[in-house]
Amino acid sequence: MTLGPMLVDLPKNGEDAPPFASDGILVVCDGLGSGCHIFEVEGEKASHAHFASRETSRIVSQFLESNRDIILNGKDDDAVALAIRDAIIRGLKRFSDKYKISLEAIGVRGSTFRTLPTTLASMVYGEIDGHLTAVCFWVGDSRCYCLDPRKGLMQLTKDDAIVVQNAMESIIEDAPMSNVINLSSDFHVNCARYVLDSPCLLMAASDGMFAYRDTPMDFEHIFLSKTKGCEDPLQNIILETESKHMDDCTLACAAIGIDNVDDYWTLFSDRAKTIERYLDPVITVGNELRIHRDEYRRAKKLPTDNPANIDEMNRTKALVSEYLEKYDAVRIQMWDEYVKNDCKGYYPAESGTHSILPMKPMKEILSEIEKTSKKETPVKIVEEIPTLDTIPTSVEKTVSETMPENKEEDVPEEEKNDPTGTEPRALGEPVKEPLVSPGIPNRVATRIKHTIDDKMLQKAESIKMLGQYRIIGPMERFDGYIRSTAMARNRRNTGTKYDILLKPESEDEIHRKKTIMSDRFRSICGYAGYIRAPVDCGIDDGFLWMAYVRSYDTTIPLDIIPDITPRERIELVSSASLAIQRIHEMSMVCGSVFPGGIIFVRDNSGDCHSILRNLCFITNARKGPGYPDKSYDILCLGIMICEMYAGKELESVDQNTIRDIRSKFTNELDRRLLDLANTMLFGKKPDIYNVMATIQDICGKVHR
Repeated sequence: MTLGPMLVDLPKNGEDAPPFASDGILVVCDGLGSGCHIFEVEGEKASHAHFASRETSRIVSQFLESNRDIILNGKDDDAVALAIRDAIIRGLKRFSDKYKISLEAIGVRGSTFRTLPTTLASMVYGEIDGHLTAVCFWVGDSRCYCLDPRKGLMQLTKDDAIVVQNAMESIIEDAPMSNVINLSSDFHVNCARYVLDSPCLLMAASDGMFAYRDTPMDFEHIFLSKTKGCEDPLQNIILETESKHMDDCTLACAAIGIDNVDDYWTLFSDRAKTIERYLDPVITVGNELRIHRDEYRRAKKLPTDNPANIDEMNRTKALVSEYLEKYDAVRIQMWDEYVKNDCKGYYPAESGTHSILPMKPMKEILSEIEKTSKKETPVKIVEEIPTLDTIPTSVEKTVSETMPENKEEDVPEEEKNDPTGTEPRALGEPVKEPLVSPGIPNRVATRIKHTIDDKMLQKAESIKMLGQYRIIGPMERFDGYIRSTAMARNRRNTGTKYDILLKPESEDEIHRKKTIMSDRFRSICGYAGYIRAPVDCGIDDGFLWMAYVRSYDTTIPLDIIPDITPRERIELVSSASLAIQRIHEMSMVCGSVFPGGIIFVRDNSGDCHSILRNLCFITNARKGPGYPDKSYDILCLGIMICEMYAGKELESVDQNTIRDIRSKFTNELDRRLLDLANTMLFGKKPDIYNVMATIQDICGKVHR
């Protein structure tokens, strides 16, 4: 049995185009959402995302087939990328006009809605001067890979995501895309050229193939294992993919230098054993987690009028949470070991990852089409692309460093370990500096007061640009910081809105910025789940500023929190405490534990949780006199609990305040939580570990 192209086409939502493979060409396209807007094309009714992927696949595959040899032998991949973009825009415009496909035409507006949106992953490959050469062109989060029997699975493309993530991080938390093909906003086509070793597998895949796996090693393993003794590699891939079929799954794969099935399995047998070493621990813990999930599902169906049933539900729910934490830990541990020992990761590119040539705005191209109003415009071929001699001299053509290896941020030795901060302090052990004002009979707790004077606000209002962000909203003054709205001026993030936080610059801002933007800090934030790091950070015009992608979560206003359920309030406090714990484990102090610094949201599943988003006041926990230590975050959390029950921000909290609030809430969960707040403010000061332990005791839950 010889090996031809291996194609996987498993529809779920019907928005992926069928995979395309011909001699030396692979193409996949993944239509994006907006399935509620249905159009009809030649009797077929479907979403415009469905038609976008298919038409883009047709345009790109035709372009690559017509120009394959020119692309492989050429030296100007950037110009090819521009030509592909031009062909896509012109082709989609003709298609849109012919079949009247336009969201704007039916009154749909907004930056989240785009006409004919899709991703693209494509590859042209062949032998040049005795070496296997591959040139990739892509948009969005569909990917190209090379599976080498010695080096393993290597990603040849880099996702167009707002947040830079490695393969494991993108599985844990999918980041919004910053660049997609569409006719409503501009986009660019990335490109990269490689010289690869043969034999190998080359592939283009939509995210349904890899994004719903437990680990990136799982995706590699589907090409290496014989499922139920099946000898056909393609059938093995399909069987393994069907078990994780959460989205449209599309794959175009070519076996290079592999003549038959026997050679295939012999070639990858050693690699399969290597990968299984990392997968076995993950599978073991995953099986235990499934058992506890089944127990919890059964417990939830028991009658709730029996206290024993309630105890059983809480017990099984706690086990699920405990094993979720174990499962995440072992996944990350195995991924780290895999990357260190047996994974090359991104393959080093021979050329840049995006076009550096002048790019004509989409509006100009669309305007040209309307003016010429030709019935048919031929697909632009590479011979018509400007050569290097015709490129304006003002454009400096350089080779960008692509696919950098993930390296941990250099951290001073004294910050790598925190002998005093990472270990729980015994309940009742005194803090270094009591933050409750002494000598006042009623005992009052207050936060450090930060102010923004009128002069500083006026200075902020004069700012029009911060880095690549254009300010489009008013400057709003809060306690120690200023908030506004911005849009990115670069072509990649056109239409995306950002929340901008500004804080007057001080001597600590350079270190604060370095900490926030370090790989180490951002990696921990991603795994913590309840800390949202900014996508960008800088120091300009006398301000430290941070840019956050505008969240579309349903926020819970502070004045609504007294009306939600007691367990939902517990969830808000528990997730906020977990965020603080993660910060403390990094030997840092949050400094922003207050409404506005922590936002309260309800996600799509209806669950409530808190997200630490304001990092303007984060500082080293060992700064010394004049700086808050970790106990300050505990005090602020105690005040915030009281504010959640009061439904408003409080200048200060005294013991009478807590008594008054407690008298209005009769539920045992609420009263115990308020008792915890009283202990945090006026009793024996617990550290964050003891706070978490008390919350777990209150609700019978171990939080992820």
